[in-house]
Amino acid sequence: MGVRQAFQSFWLFTAKTAARAFFRKWLRKAKACALWPITKVATVLAKHLPGLLSYIKHSVTNAVTEGTNSKIQMIKSCARGFRFFVNYHIAILFHCGKLDLHP
Repeated sequence: MGVRQAFQSFWLFTAKTAARAFFRKWLRKAKACALWPITKVATVLAKHLPGLLSYIKHSVTNAVTEGTNSKIQMIKSCARGFRFFVNYHIAILFHCGKLDLHP
């Protein structure tokens, strides 16, 4: 099993201490790897370890928020700007508000 595939096991942990121990072992293997993309990813993941461990503890991500933000940015770019903030606000509510227009 390669270094990349081995990291997939990280997401199966439910205890932070076990996840941290696994990560330290994995990090040593990844840094010993001769492939620079693997070592680069390992370094980035090491910097974000507190956030990764937070996910292990809470199992919550901000994916829904990021998706909504992406929709809002698309609305903004499609309109090429809004003259008034009220119009922007209405467009966001219309597209993201999950309104039922057919009673």
